[in-house]
Amino acid sequence: MKEKEFFRIYIPALEKALLEDNINYGFSVLAPDWYIEDEDIRKEIYLFEETYFENYKDLFQNVALYFDAKSHGFNKINGILVSKFKEVLHEIISEYKKKFQIS
Repeated sequence: MKEKEFFRIYIPALEKALLEDNINYGFSVLAPDWYIEDEDIRKEIYLFEETYFENYKDLFQNVALYFDAKSHGFNKINGILVSKFKEVLHEIISEYKKKFQIS
C-alpha cells in the first residue's frame, strides 16, 4: 500500500475514532483500525504501520499513547492533559491531511 492510499483510509478512521473516544467498552476505547470495515484493508493498514512506524512515529506513537490513555482513564499522557494531547494530535492530523491532500 502506498503512503497516499494509506493516509486516505487511515486519517478518516482516526478522525472517527477521535469523535467517539468518549465511548469506553471496559478499558477499551476503539482505535482507528476498528473503523476500517474491510478486513483485508485493515491487514494492509497494520502492515503499513509496522513497516513505516519510524517514518511516521510522530503520528503512530501519539495515536497509540492517546488511545491507551483513554482506554485506561488516565488524565495525563507524559505529563500533558489528555485534552491538550488530543489537540496536538489534531494538529498532526492536519499536517498529514495537507501533505497527502486529504479533505
